[in-house]
Amino acid sequence: MSVTKPTTLSSAPKGVAMSISSIEGNDEYTCQLYAIGFCEGAQVVLEKPGNPSIISIGASRIAIERALLERVSVSPALMASGSSKGVLQAAMQTAKDVGRSALGLDNACSSVALPSS
Repeated sequence: MSVTKPTTLSSAPKGVAMSISSIEGNDEYTCQLYAIGFCEGAQVVLEKPGNPSIISIGASRIAIERALLERVSVSPALMASGSSKGVLQAAMQTAKDVGRSALGLDNACSSVALPSS
């Protein structure tokens, strides 16, 4: 299945790499999404739809309530040549900036580990 426009993570195609384009909300649940690595630009895969859904992000698989996934807008992930570490670092910085400005938090995504080179 080909996805050409942004959709929510809850309705993303199963098993397809998607890139987070935005996260709605500014409450504690949004903060928790940022804290576990759900940041703009991060790559995610809907492994098992349902309630809860199983999502892969980085090396982790996480069960998340469907209603919360409806806050996460995604687009098809772009496959870049070379290392993705720079892309991840840029996404982390963007998420930190968004976290600080929108939620009043510092280092909202600091607990997410970057892959080693």
